[in-house]
Amino acid sequence: MVDKISAASRQIKTAIWMHFERKDSVSIHTLSWAGYQILIDLCAKNGIQREIEDSPILKEMGKLSEVITVIRKPHNFFKHSDKDIDSTVKHFPDSNFIILLMACQYFSKLTGDLFFEGRILQAWFCLKYPEHAPKEWISNLDNIAKIINPNDYEFFLEMILRNKT
Repeated sequence: MVDKISAASRQIKTAIWMHFERKDSVSIHTLSWAGYQILIDLCAKNGIQREIEDSPILKEMGKLSEVITVIRKPHNFFKHSDKDIDSTVKHFPDSNFIILLMACQYFSKLTGDLFFEGRILQAWFCLKYPEHAPKEWISNLDNIAKIINPNDYEFFLEMILRNKT
């Protein structure tokens, strides 16, 4: 038996591995969104605010539905072909790590913990984009950031491999 939180964590962990292994971005996107969707649904049921879906600014502007449609377009395109069999979609591979980071945040809010792969992804993000990283993520990385290159995917993959059980 697999429960929803376990299914989501397995999908997100696998997508993180694929990210650091530099696997196919469409596959990463599809797997990331599958886990993300489970987590945002669980957050909604548990009264946990979601960054996009519960955005008061987007609601106030009357743009919430439009933004969600645009964000989900590639995900829906990769899952279904009943209405748009001959169409194409613009895919932004860098959006994958953003969905993964958000999924990790929601997993953490739901469980009070974060799996190892999620912590590695956060560390990578802090090193690659320190100007956009939350201060609480960076606080423990000051010394590491001077040594590790955020473009060294092999390093992050090695960190995951060392903890593989």
